[in-house]
Amino acid sequence: MNNRAFKSITPSDPKLVKARCERLVKNSDLVIFIENNCSNCIQIKEEIISPLIKNTPLQENFKVIDLNKISHGSLYKKYLRSKFGKKSTVPYVFIKGEYVLDEERIRNLLNEATANVRWI
Repeated sequence: MNNRAFKSITPSDPKLVKARCERLVKNSDLVIFIENNCSNCIQIKEEIISPLIKNTPLQENFKVIDLNKISHGSLYKKYLRSKFGKKSTVPYVFIKGEYVLDEERIRNLLNEATANVRWI
């Protein structure tokens, strides 16, 4: 898991939270916001995403943000819910900056993203 990006600063201002989320999504090929107690989050991360990106450059730039483990995780979740709808919930998966909700679409986008990359 990669929560290092969030340890250096813990913004509690909603504007800083928004800027931080948007910058992370924009600067990363693959980001997933999860909660460690969410079985769907773990399934998508471990059974869908991880096998598809194994040994590809996407693996190096894969960021997993556990909202239960970062400071002000509830503020990040609140921002994501406000942006994507009150009924939206974890996991929040972003591939090349695009929010992807559907598991099949996650598979398709990751297959496309890894099809033309050089394998490590």
